Amino acid sequence: MSMEKEDGLSLLLVSCDKYMDIVRVFEQSAVKYWPDCPYKKYLLTESVGCWDEGTPGTTGTPHFFDEILMAGKGKSWSDCLLYAVRQIPTRYVLVMLDDFILSAPVDGSKIDAACCIARDKSAAIFKLSDRDSKAAAVETGKGLSFSEIGRDEPYRVSVNPPAIWDSLYIESLLEGQSVSAWDFEREGTVWSRNLSQSVWRLEGESLFRFFDPTGDGAVGRGRLVRGFREFCGREGFTLETERNEMTWKDGARKAVKGFIYRLNPALILRIQQWLFERREKH
Repeated sequence: MSMEKEDGLSLLLVSCDKYMDIVRVFEQSAVKYWPDCPYKKYLLTESVGCWDEGTPGTTGTPHFFDEILMAGKGKSWSDCLLYAVRQIPTRYVLVMLDDFILSAPVDGSKIDAACCIARDKSAAIFKLSDRDSKAAAVETGKGLSFSEIGRDEPYRVSVNPPAIWDSLYIESLLEGQSVSAWDFEREGTVWSRNLSQSVWRLEGESLFRFFDPTGDGAVGRGRLVRGFREFCGREGFTLETERNEMTWKDGARKAVKGFIYRLNPALILRIQQWLFERREKH
């Protein structure tokens, strides 16, 4: 079990050892676009930090993260996340992924307002974006608009977009489970239907802007999304990596998958769940 939680908010960037090249770019973007972030900032990795001596491509000194949490090698994505939230003393955690590179200033006052709403609603998750919203009823408060996400909505639980999470809810959701980030979104959505806490999202705006306007991050299948090197050059970010760039074929496949998902996300989720359960049985 975790420690007794303080009533506050921390930031957690979820990563792994092989993504330290990307984490270093994230850190540069955070220093540029969120230099006054008031929350304690944690980086989750397996066994190395982004500025460890001897890490390939390391340059400069750490600027953004206050503490690095090393979950250890050989653990699942969910085991690492569970380890991290049990080390963090605050009740609420802003969970972000490593390859979502900031491209515009962050309005910290709106993050604070969203956290207050999450606390007032006793929310399990408060997503900081209106991505995929089909809300019929919208509430307003503290200068923001927001809506509740129904229990049957696809990808109710997800790590994209960034969201404020109740860390105790993460523990309830993941206790005894061991899944990848992708399975977490699918399985977690199913598991969440048996838990009482509500899930919410912003309406009409997103509190973060990233390099990739489609919201899929800077890396796909281990390769850099096309245009990311040029983006880093324009922003003045140092990118030291041995990753190849996605081919035109990779990009087309990614676009087609995104189009199919947007046509009927609920159907896609059911098909993925059926395939997952079939794979587990065999």
